[in-house]
This record gives sequence, structure tokens and C-alpha cells, in this order.
Amino acid sequence: MPALNHKPINYDSWNFDGQGKNIIRSLNFVEKRTWHIALPYQDTRRGEKGHARDKKSARKIVIPSAILHDTGWSQLTEIERKLFYECESDGKGKQVWERYEPILRARHQEQGVCLSKKLLSELNYPSELTSQILEIISQHDTRKGFLDENDGIMRDADKLWRYTLPHLELGLKERNLNPDEFAQFLFNNINKEGFFYSPVSREVAEIELKNALYDWKRKQNN
Repeated sequence: MPALNHKPINYDSWNFDGQGKNIIRSLNFVEKRTWHIALPYQDTRRGEKGHARDKKSARKIVIPSAILHDTGWSQLTEIERKLFYECESDGKGKQVWERYEPILRARHQEQGVCLSKKLLSELNYPSELTSQILEIISQHDTRKGFLDENDGIMRDADKLWRYTLPHLELGLKERNLNPDEFAQFLFNNINKEGFFYSPVSREVAEIELKNALYDWKRKQNN
């Protein structure tokens, strides 16, 4: 049974410009201000548009966290960002990106906290909420376990982006992966312990992965 009657993304009507047009109408005034002030920092890594997402919980914490969580990538150097997709061997049995990924993820979290603190200050965001937002951002890619529901939902939303067509296309293009093997890798992560916080997110991930793979194959045949 589909999770909460979830309907997969219709990519024929989806806007891929990374300017937030798919979510902006669902945000309130403060959330829109947060989105617009963070927008210059949303294009991350290589050709990857910002993927802030909306799931309902404590909106004043979850939505700003989702909008701001990956802005730290914009503070890394171009050389650092390119390492994230470097597929050459490092001479020690791994590709270069695998060697540097933990370092880069930690770096973008640190930079994301600094930048988010600055942006939230400019918005005069309440300090007690800011501290919770920054704590979520500080280890959103590396924390073992979940702080609370807000942390879990934000990080589920972050991971759900990996099950969409833009991420599938990015992985296949930048790392020259086999589409079926990449899809199987993503599928295997869905039920891995500690990967998703919510059972609903696992259901949505499976639906969206099938949808993304179908659309990718459809585009290849056109």
C-alpha cells in the first residue's frame, strides 16, 4: 500500500532550475525569506542544484534546516568540490572521491553551520530555534542515530532527494555508473539500519526510486 497515498514526482511538469519553484508555494512568509536569503548558496558540488525539501513537523526548525543544511558546499573551493566526483584510482584500492568523501562531508557541515548562523542572524531568527537548527546541520551527514524527530525528518528529507531523477542522472553522469547497479545500491540502502528515521520515508524512497529509474530509461529511449 503506497505511503500516505504518496504520488511520485511528475517529471514532465517538474522545474529543474534549482530556484525553488516546486516548493515555494508551500512555504510561509518566514520560510520564503529563509529560502531567498539562502538561494545564492544552494547550487552545490558539481552541477547539483540545491535540494532543500519540505516535510511537516516542527516547521520552524525542520524547514530552515532543510533549506540551509547543504549551503556549506558553496564555501568549499572548486578543487575540493571536484574531488567529490573524482573517479580516478587513488592507488590504494579506492577511487579518489571515496578517499576524500568523509573529509568533504565534515568540511561542508562545519562551513554550513557558520554560514547558516550568519544567515539566520540576518533574519533575526529566534536564538533558541537557531541553536537547534545549527545542531542538526552540524552532523546531518555523519551523525550516528538521530537527535530527535526534527533531526530525523530533516535528514530523511535530505536522503529522499537521492531517490529522485536529478540525483540518479547526476550519479550516472559524474561517476559513469551502471544505471541498474546504481539503482540497486540505492534500493539496498532503504532498509539499512539507521539510514532512514521514518518507515514512511522508506516507502516513499522505494516509490520514488522506481519512478526515477522509469523516467530515466524513458528519456534514453526518446
